[in-house]
Amino acid sequence: DNLPVGFPVITQAPTTKVVEMGHTALLSCTAVGSPTPIISWIRNMEPINTSNPRYVVLDS
Repeated sequence: DNLPVGFPVITQAPTTKVVEMGHTALLSCTAVGSPTPIISWIRNMEPINTSNPRYVVLDS
C-alpha cells in the first residue's frame, strides 16, 4: 500500500442488489481519508437525486 497519507480508501464497498419494485434496498458504503471523503451514489450511470424523498442518505 503505497498510498499517500490521507488518500481516500473505501473500507466497505456497496454490493450490487436486485430489488423488486416497491421493496426497499439498503446500500452501505464507508470510506476514510483526509479530508473526509464525500460518497456519491449513481444509478443507471446517473447521479441519484438525494433530495427526492424516496431516497434517504445517512451520514455516520
